[in-house]
Amino acid sequence: MNRPVEKRGATPIPPKREKKKVSVRIPRSVVVVSLVAILMLSLGMALRYQVEQWKIAHVAVAGQYTMIEPELIAGALLPVRGTSFFRVNVHDIRQIVKALPMVDRVSVAKLWPDTLEVVVTEKVPVARWNSDQLLTADGSISGRPSGFSGSGLPQFSGQPEWREELVRAYRQAQKVLVRHDLSIVSLTMNSVQSLEATLSNGWQIRFGRQFFGDRLVRLEKLLAHLTDKNVQYIDLRYGKGAAIRWSETGEHS
Repeated sequence: MNRPVEKRGATPIPPKREKKKVSVRIPRSVVVVSLVAILMLSLGMALRYQVEQWKIAHVAVAGQYTMIEPELIAGALLPVRGTSFFRVNVHDIRQIVKALPMVDRVSVAKLWPDTLEVVVTEKVPVARWNSDQLLTADGSISGRPSGFSGSGLPQFSGQPEWREELVRAYRQAQKVLVRHDLSIVSLTMNSVQSLEATLSNGWQIRFGRQFFGDRLVRLEKLLAHLTDKNVQYIDLRYGKGAAIRWSETGEHS
């Protein structure tokens, strides 16, 4: 059987195909938006760098105060120095200062480019409270600022929940005592809420727990007839009279 004769020689090369060029048109709006975004990012990074360069360097303390030391406020705000001007939170600063002893109202302002201004109004003290505190005109109990002795204030002693009764008794008694050139230097309410006072002439007055107004009237009558140099204490805890201890003789009447 005859086989077909195989052709020998070079393999024919297929013709080259032409490559088609594909062009993509990017919308001009996309290009503009991209450039703006890059520009804004660059500006933002530059601005952030500049913001960190402006820092609080000074703390100015102002206001009308007699007890609070400006150095105390400046010391409490010492960590603020060196903080970025724009990162300082005035609300946080206000809370820090308001927590200091005898601070009533606080206003805080940032003054360009590197100053924090703090204006303070202090509370008004009415009396020294127990060992190391002050009772204020608004009825609150505050710590006593360092350096303030309060020696010109009366001394109140008692439980915090009794402070309103002590203030009320003090004011009521002062209206009577001032007519006799006297005042209360200490007022104590003990554990059974019995009231005792020491006057500026050295007398100790025992008012007891009840009928404070009536006993105050009785005290005023005694003030008009007794000389202060002989009296140690007056005990008004009786229905209609009083017990008096004389400082020299020790007798009772």
